[in-house]
Amino acid sequence: MNLLHSFLLDCCPLATSLTDIPASVCPENMGQIQRYWFVRKGEVAWNIPTPADPTQIPASITGLSPTVIAGWTILFAAPDDTHVVTSPLIGGDSSLTGGSTISQGGGDNSTLSGTTLINGINPTDGTARFDSLTGPQIAAFRALACEGTGLEVYLINQQGLIWGQQVGDLFTGFDVSNVVLGSMTNAGFGTRDMNMMTFQLDFDYDETKAAITPTDFNALTV
Repeated sequence: MNLLHSFLLDCCPLATSLTDIPASVCPENMGQIQRYWFVRKGEVAWNIPTPADPTQIPASITGLSPTVIAGWTILFAAPDDTHVVTSPLIGGDSSLTGGSTISQGGGDNSTLSGTTLINGINPTDGTARFDSLTGPQIAAFRALACEGTGLEVYLINQQGLIWGQQVGDLFTGFDVSNVVLGSMTNAGFGTRDMNMMTFQLDFDYDETKAAITPTDFNALTV
């Protein structure tokens, strides 16, 4: 997604009237993210109300729901682009930091009357700490960086809910880019080795966020 132009185009032309903000009977929070599932972008889409619908891809999961383990088992074992990779549990310091606005001018001669122009919103920055990883685990994490902007991620919280994005009937992972696992830190006696992972989500990922509740498996341990 082109963050700058997407933000500006969403504002033009203006709607006939202001958009009502829907009422909510309860607040919504993601909670602590404790695990990630990665898949290549555009390869997996779950049709929530009608799993047999042809919009659900790949064909290997047609008729299956993301709330049951059967479909995920197929994807965990898939030998192609539909393969879903699960991370170890996060050690700690899991966070998503909302992107700042991209502004121009403000109180100077670079804009008319010194007005601040808002041109876009930066991506959301994600970080997490993984403890005591083995060499093969680190190498596999690093391979994700080669995918660039071609990944989606499902976020698993402490309740085992699977957070992704729902647009219409389709549930997918969040578009994610720049997934990088940093070098290991060793602080010596009485501490665990650790690696920090960083990534970025589109600035508007939160507009379509949705969670599904597994019915016959624990997403934190599967």
